[in-house]
Amino acid sequence: MNKGDLDLLDLCMEDDLFCALYNALCYFGKEWHTAPAVELWAEALQARQRLHVARRPDLLIGQIFADASAQEALLVEALLMWMLFTEDGGTAVSPLRESLARLLMAHGEAWHSVYDKFRESEGQNEQAGYTVAPCDYRSKEIPAPGRKEGRADNESLAHELVTEALSTHSPEICRTLYYILARINCQKGHIYESELNRLSGTTDGLERMAHEPRMTEAHNHFAADSCRFEAGSTMNGNVTAACGCFPSPAVADGGEYGRTKKQ
Repeated sequence: MNKGDLDLLDLCMEDDLFCALYNALCYFGKEWHTAPAVELWAEALQARQRLHVARRPDLLIGQIFADASAQEALLVEALLMWMLFTEDGGTAVSPLRESLARLLMAHGEAWHSVYDKFRESEGQNEQAGYTVAPCDYRSKEIPAPGRKEGRADNESLAHELVTEALSTHSPEICRTLYYILARINCQKGHIYESELNRLSGTTDGLERMAHEPRMTEAHNHFAADSCRFEAGSTMNGNVTAACGCFPSPAVADGGEYGRTKKQ
């Protein structure tokens, strides 16, 4: 296996379901001489996303694998069914799932062999301490040669964007970028988690600072008789109460009141 194949396999193994079924796919690769596991996985992802945008996926699915060999068509259809199980926990009933079930059953004994091997592979995965987390395969990134290098470039760009946003010290800018990056992160297999953590922690700190009461200092200069009130005013003779911020009495001959602090 060359470096490109290893990189592609590494990308696929970021998915829990692929890892859970990997042993079964390798088994059929040897027994039936089918395509490598990563190619079957990519075909299943492409089929899932094509069916998602189709107006009648229950009718289209019968034609998607028409040109494939019977054995590879069966494996990709089985992968597709497991993807649907993973998306909704296996509880939803839909025309697509019913059509897919009919296609699988039409393979006869071969389908039962695939089912048994898939379940066995899942069991081995669980015994090793791994689980399969829910995943929406309708927008899952499709692994392809060179994608790993492209991802590295994307991660570098994301890092630069986050750094620039943080340098502004603006909670609004940071929070907006967080929402955008979080959405992309979900679509790209959670590859920007570290950058989101950077944004979240610093943004929370900036927002706390923005809402904390601040101590302000000011020099207040008043000349004698600068605070006068008309006859009858209840504030006459009480400059301290009138201005509401001076802790010391007025100076008779005018001048500086000194520094005072307000909250």
